[in-house]
Amino acid sequence: MRRLIWTFRFVILVSAIALPFSAQAMTVVPIADDDLALSVRAIVEGRVERLEAVWSPSRLAVVTYVTVRVDRTLTGPIEPGTIVLRQIGGRAGQYATEVSGSPRFEPGQRVVLFLNTDGDGALHVAHVSLGHYRVEADPATGRP
Repeated sequence: MRRLIWTFRFVILVSAIALPFSAQAMTVVPIADDDLALSVRAIVEGRVERLEAVWSPSRLAVVTYVTVRVDRTLTGPIEPGTIVLRQIGGRAGQYATEVSGSPRFEPGQRVVLFLNTDGDGALHVAHVSLGHYRVEADPATGRP
């Protein structure tokens, strides 16, 4: 019996050491279109031009700077032209930060973005990925 107890303790100890120190999960709560539109600073349509991921020592995470050429502003103070978003997450050299549910950008991708600003004024997609929409061509008509 004593041997079984020690074996059990050993299995628990090995499991505690071998398992990751933190587990993360994300639950996305849908937001109505009207509420989404009312909760953001701007809504824009444009094309992703460039991505640059860098390690941010102040945030202890990788951030990705997403350059977007804004073709049309649907609402808010952003004029057509070039803007840069700062999104948490990405891969920069030996560092990687993954944020569950964050939008995935690709150069050349046409997008409609619902944008907010963080505490220092940097633009980012609102409500994790709920504010990121890809514009794709309809296979039947070829129209966006």
